[in-house]
Amino acid sequence: KRTKRQGKGGTQQTNAPYSRLYLIEDCIIGLLFLSVLLLFSTSVSANFTLPKLVALRICTFFLACLWMYRISKREAQPIPRVIFLSGIALGVWWLFSTFFALHSYTAIHGVHGRYNGLYTHELWLMLFFIFATLPGHQKRIERIINLFIVSLIPVALYALAQFCNIDPLPWVSLKGR
Repeated sequence: KRTKRQGKGGTQQTNAPYSRLYLIEDCIIGLLFLSVLLLFSTSVSANFTLPKLVALRICTFFLACLWMYRISKREAQPIPRVIFLSGIALGVWWLFSTFFALHSYTAIHGVHGRYNGLYTHELWLMLFFIFATLPGHQKRIERIINLFIVSLIPVALYALAQFCNIDPLPWVSLKGR
């Protein structure tokens, strides 16, 4: 579908699923998929969690900036009221329950190695709202699904290499696996 957008030089035709904003957003989504699936380090005690968490936070920051821009331009898809209110209630409940935690640092940041605290949960909730409000053009949805599938291919190939005992990475901290 083609949409009309008013610019300085008058009316301009743009192809909505291929706009620059959507392409940038989709690249960040693809980077998020790929980094959460593939980032790990054999040199830290939290082999998988910490590098993925850093990538999650960076990608979520950029997606949130683009999300705010989309909201300001009124390009965000509406969310059904019951889903929106349920998400808000969940986020408020997490925030409220954090005040009564026995150890506030752990409640906010999570346990070492898992990092499952309030901050991470609120990031996941924000990602839910970002994805729930993405403009849903069919070509764009297909592009995001293809990015997800392409991100899974290296993971599957690495899992096959590990299954065949030809893991190219030295897992010093996990001997005897």
